Formats: sequence, C-alpha cells, structure tokens
Amino acid sequence: AARVMVGALQANISSWTDLRIKGIIPDSVVTGSNTVTVVRAAAGGLIVSNAVQFFVPGGYGPAALSRKAAPAASGEQEAELVLSPDWGGTVETSGRSAVVVPEGALPEETVIRISADNPAKEAQDIRNKAGAGAFIAPVGPAVAFGPEGLKFNNDAELLLPYETSRLPRGKTIGDLAIYWWDAENNEWVMLPSETDGSLARLKAKTGHFSVYQVMAKGVVPLAADPTFTAGEHYAYPNPARHNNPKFHFECGQADSAHLTVYDISGHKVYDADMGVVQTIAGKYAYEYTWEVHNAASGVYLYVLRARKAAYGDIIKKGKVAVVR
Repeated sequence: AARVMVGALQANISSWTDLRIKGIIPDSVVTGSNTVTVVRAAAGGLIVSNAVQFFVPGGYGPAALSRKAAPAASGEQEAELVLSPDWGGTVETSGRSAVVVPEGALPEETVIRISADNPAKEAQDIRNKAGAGAFIAPVGPAVAFGPEGLKFNNDAELLLPYETSRLPRGKTIGDLAIYWWDAENNEWVMLPSETDGSLARLKAKTGHFSVYQVMAKGVVPLAADPTFTAGEHYAYPNPARHNNPKFHFECGQADSAHLTVYDISGHKVYDADMGVVQTIAGKYAYEYTWEVHNAASGVYLYVLRARKAAYGDIIKKGKVAVVR
C-alpha cells in the first residue's frame, strides 16, 4: 500500500525490492528537477517519506508526447509487483506493457507479474494456425500477465504496445485490437479496444489474466513464395533470459537448413539441422530452438546456412545473448 510520487504525479512501477524501486517516468512529468517521495497507507492516515530530487533530461515529458513518440515495444517486458486490494495500482514494464488494477478488484494481496510470452514451438504453431484461420496477424509482442487465470472483482485495464512497422499492407491503426489466447479452445478472442492517446498502445478492459497481443484484423494469409532467396533472420528472445532462444531463418524452400553456434572466441558449441520448412506468417521459414542447458551466460555467434542444389548456399550470421 505504497506509491511513488514524482511531484503530484504517480509513477508506474515495474518492481520494488529492499534495495531498488524500478518504474516509469510519468508521461506528463516536467523536464528538469522533480521531487520524488514515497507515500504509504498506515493506520490513522498516510506516511510520506523524505523527499529526494530526480532530474529528468530533455526529450521526456509533454514535449516528447507532442511528437507522438512510440514506446519501445521491443523493450523488456518484465515486471513483478505486489498490489493490495485496498489500493490496487498500475504495473508497467520498460517495454510499456501495463495493467491498471482498480481499488477492490483483487480478492487479496497479489503478486502481479508481466513477462514476454515465449511458448514452445508446437504451441506457437497452434497459435499461428488459429490466427491465420481468424484472418488476424500480430502487430506487437505477445505478453503474459499473471498469476495466470487470475479473476478480478472489477475489470482491470490492459495497455499493450504495437509497432507500426509490422502493420500489414493496407491496414491502419483503426484495424488493430487486443486479443487474448484461449488455450482451452485454441483460439484468439478479441477485446473491445481503443488507442491510448499519444503513445503507440492499445487499451482494453479484462476480467482475468492470460496471454495478450495486439493484432491486425481482416488479414488474408498470402501464399508463401517458394523461391530460394534470403529473407529475415533473427534469434528470439534476445537476450534469452532463463529461456531457450529460437532461431528464425527465411530462405524460401531449401534442400536443407543448418544452425551452428560459436562462443565469442570462435569455438563451436552447438550444431544442428533445422528440420523441415514451415509456413510462418505467410512466408516459408525454418525455425529451431536451442536447448541451452549446458551453455554459460554470455554472447554467442550463430551461423545459419541454407543449401539448394544448383543454387548454392545462403548464409546469414548474427549474435544472441544467453542469461542463465
């Protein structure tokens, strides 16, 4: 039952420990020096901490909002905070995914968690198939809110970022909505959604926690192009924090695709065939998950090699960070 105040504005918090409070600078904060206090509810009234000064550099605040700057949707989607039934509160990640829990919505004091959702390949394939069947396509990160299945006494409000660079051709912001993943029925369920002012986010009400994602509606899947040519390649999540990174390699239809991983000194630490080609978001691509059980934390180099008779090789390289 405590809040961090920047002047008269309440900051949204990502985590609170005995050593550190981590949160988001309020969007309308004034550039320059601001007074920060902690206000705590106690028997008989409120207790206010000593004040400290926090300097906000230029580029934040109302001036930045007037430029309609987009939040970092690719930023860290991790937060964990205890909320009380009496006060509720807002939990927000540095990637700008957030939940606003009203007073009285929680049945008891609860640890609210937000994290990037990275399902196993089989589960992701099911989601991709369900999305294609519903004519929707992802335009933002998939985010898990927990405890999973938590039900509220009163609806909470979700805020999720989207990336305009991922808008399908012919689609606009008005074609976006927040969807939640119904694992019991293997389907995406749309929530009534609206834009969040100047920030590139959508907001929607929900009565429970699940996995949520911003999707574009009315997207007709395109036929995949089998042409053997280089497309996108990447590892995700990157960095892989207590998780197994998955490698994505678009090259059309190849005879084979191979993954090799090296440590930063150039020693080979992993080698694998990437299996058969898949149709992912309307493109032929290979995906492979590296099970990093014996890998130490650090930065690794990866090489993706696709081969097709009479065409030769397509080779792509990159880096992936592993945090154990």
